[in-house]
Amino acid sequence: MERHKNYEMKDIDLMTGEKFEHYFANLLRKSNYKKVRVTQYQGDQGIDVLAHNEDKKMGYQCKRYKKNVGNKAVQEAHAGKSYYGLDEVYVVTNSYFTKSAKELAVKTGVCLIDRDSLYKMIKSVKRNLSE
Repeated sequence: MERHKNYEMKDIDLMTGEKFEHYFANLLRKSNYKKVRVTQYQGDQGIDVLAHNEDKKMGYQCKRYKKNVGNKAVQEAHAGKSYYGLDEVYVVTNSYFTKSAKELAVKTGVCLIDRDSLYKMIKSVKRNLSE
């Protein structure tokens, strides 16, 4: 089944934005997050994936980009936090973040998952599944 395919970063770089959202949702499921769901593709209010972990409700803005991710994604995630009543929000990308986006994330409490962190997360899930 495709959702269990072992993707490498180069494969993720070729995904559509929508496919990346579903891939990341499956990664969260494999990491034992609960109630994971992908929001509607259009009009998602800044959150692409919703999930629960322990007693926290989390939202993820997924950006499959070739360039660095800027402020807009952080602003969207921050807005989505209020809209969905979330405890934590993240912007996850296969790329990196601009300096300005990093600064805004600190001020707004948005967590950032860049290419290196995403790769580590994927490796951790693969390791845990093989044990």
